[in-house]
Amino acid sequence: MADAVAAPIRPGRTLCFEDLRQILAHRFPLLMLDKVVDFERGKYIVGAKNVTANEIHFLGHFPSVAIMPGVLIVEALAQSLHVLDALSREGDASPDGPLLKFLGSVTMNFMRPAVPGDQLLLEVDIVKQMRRGVVGKAVARVDGTIIARGELTLMLKEGSRNE
Repeated sequence: MADAVAAPIRPGRTLCFEDLRQILAHRFPLLMLDKVVDFERGKYIVGAKNVTANEIHFLGHFPSVAIMPGVLIVEALAQSLHVLDALSREGDASPDGPLLKFLGSVTMNFMRPAVPGDQLLLEVDIVKQMRRGVVGKAVARVDGTIIARGELTLMLKEGSRNE
C-alpha cells in the first residue's frame, strides 16, 4: 500500500490511518493515532487510539500489570492537535506542509490508567491558533469516562519530515 495516494481530505470525512500518515511524520512505534472519527477545521477533532497488548511499551510498563504510560496518552492528544492544526491551515495538510515538532507546554491531569483493550477517544478543541503554533484543550476518554484532561501547546519548527 506504500504506493497508494490518499484521497483529498474534505470536511465531513473521517480520516483513516493512511490519511494520518500523510499529515504526521510519526511512524511505528510512536504513531499514536489510529483514525479520526470527527473534525471541524479550526474548531475540534476527535481521534481514536486502540490500546493493544502487543504494543512495545507494555514490555516494561509494567510487566505484571499493563498500563499505557501517561506520556503516550499526551502524545496521542498532541498528534490529534497537530492533525487538526494542519487541517485548519490552508493547504498545509500535506506531506510538504509545515511540521509541528515541538511540544511547547503541557498541563495534564490523569484520572485513571489506560490498559490493553481500551479505545481512547481523543478530543481536542483549538483555543488559539498562532502563525507558528497552536494551543488546544484536550480530553482523553475510555467508554465515555474522562481518563485525562489538560492543555497542550505545539510550536512550529521549520524542517523536513525526514529529520
